[in-house]
Amino acid sequence: MTELLKPQLSLNRIEGEPPLPTPKELSNIAEVYANAFAGEPWNEYTKCIEEGKYFGNTTQPGDLCTCGSTLLEAYPQQETEAYITGELARPDASLFLLRDDTNDMIAGFTWGFSYANPEEFAAEKYQTEAMRERVVRVLGQQGINETFYYLSESAILNDPNYRGRGLSRQLHQARLRVAAEKSLPAVQRTNAEGPMYRTSLKADMTQIMGPEVTVDTAARTFTRTGVIINDVTDSEIEPRVLFVK
Repeated sequence: MTELLKPQLSLNRIEGEPPLPTPKELSNIAEVYANAFAGEPWNEYTKCIEEGKYFGNTTQPGDLCTCGSTLLEAYPQQETEAYITGELARPDASLFLLRDDTNDMIAGFTWGFSYANPEEFAAEKYQTEAMRERVVRVLGQQGINETFYYLSESAILNDPNYRGRGLSRQLHQARLRVAAEKSLPAVQRTNAEGPMYRTSLKADMTQIMGPEVTVDTAARTFTRTGVIINDVTDSEIEPRVLFVK
C-alpha cells in the first residue's frame, strides 16, 4: 500500500508477515533511527558503557562519562539493524516507510506489533515490580487485559524538509489503522515533553498515566499542568507516559 502525502513524499507499507525491508532499506532505517534520536528531546547520541545513560550530540564517542567510563555510539549500525529485525519479527508486526521520491531516500519510518497481554508488556518495558504492577493495573482500568497493539517506534529525519510538516501524525495514523484492522486496542508509550505526546493527543488517544501537559503547537512548547493522570507516575523515567485508544 502506498499513500501519497505531500509533493515528493509517500508513505509505503512493507507487506508480508513479517514485513521484510530490503538490505538497503534496513540500513537506511537504522541510519534514520540514529539521526532522529540523537536530538531533542531524546539526546541519545552517545551511551555510557557502564551505566547505560545516554548523552546528546555535545558529546562524542570516546569521550569520558562523568562516572569515568567511555562513551560509545548510542546506536551502532549493525546493532540497530539487528534490533529492528527483531522488532519486525514480533506478532502482527507492521512497517511503514516515509520516502522522499525525489532521491528515493527513506526520510522516516514507523512500526508496531502486538503484545499478548499487559503482563508481557510490563515485564519487558519496566524494570521494577512496582512499576509493572502499576502499568498492568492502569491498562486493566481501561479494559485492556488481553492482546493489544503496541505503537512501538516512529521517527523522522532531523531535517527541516521533513520536520514540522505534519508527517508524524500520518505515521501515527498508519499504525492506528493497523490496530483498528485487527480490532485491537492501541497503546503508545512516549515522553510528556516530546513530539509524540502532541501527536497522540491529535489522534484522540487517551492519556492514562504520567504528567499532563498542555501543548502550544505554534511555539512547540510543553507546559505541565501539575496534574498526574490517574495519580500514576513512572518512577523509572519520570516524564514517560502511556496513551491508549
